[in-house]
Amino acid sequence: MRSGAQVDINFNHFLQNLVAVVIINSSQSTTVTANTFDIDEAAPVIDYAAGIVLSVTKADAPPNTRLVIHNNKFNLSDSADLPLDAISVAVFDGPYQTVSLAVTNNTFNLFGENIAGVWGVDIDNGAVSANLFNGFGWSAVTVLAENLLTISDWTITANKGLLNFTANKADIEIGYDVLQTIVGPQNATVSDLGTGSSLLSVEPGDSNTMQTDLGNKTEKSFADRQRAVAGSHAKLMQFLKRN
Repeated sequence: MRSGAQVDINFNHFLQNLVAVVIINSSQSTTVTANTFDIDEAAPVIDYAAGIVLSVTKADAPPNTRLVIHNNKFNLSDSADLPLDAISVAVFDGPYQTVSLAVTNNTFNLFGENIAGVWGVDIDNGAVSANLFNGFGWSAVTVLAENLLTISDWTITANKGLLNFTANKADIEIGYDVLQTIVGPQNATVSDLGTGSSLLSVEPGDSNTMQTDLGNKTEKSFADRQRAVAGSHAKLMQFLKRN
């Protein structure tokens, strides 16, 4: 929709969908609440699968949209090492778009080395808080700046389970040209390649660990996975046009 509507997606069980919820070039307020997303393999037609995708694909896409993802359960697993995202919010083509994103109080059960909880690309002002992460995967949260953009002002705080979540590189990944990210106390490993990030002081018994030895390996990993996800998003858009 492009008319500023309110869209609610509540109390559904999405089972083995290509992508369960797709929001493209929107100008609306979307709330996704109390759903269950079960995905146990990537879809062969696009070598990818996701619970929720928000994407910008046209030069005349509306400048603003809002997405709240609250109190859902994401159960993702994959044995083929193909990329899966519980939530992917990205500008893959087209201009900068202002997205108000809040991801709160969700449960992420991730079991696959190439599965990400929240994958954000070229989006400002994301808030990811009070979620529970279980299992293992690429990352709990990854924030990247691509397409010659800088992005800023993400807040990632008060998430649980990260002490026992096994990430491929780090629980929380902050890429180059990502500015002023706030990472609160949550027992997370953090790969910070951005600028001006704040790793907040922690309470006794709680800690964040800053990863400082990843360097170019992380940059290459970001680029490789982002290239694969972008390619799969392009395949998804073509699939949706044909069907």
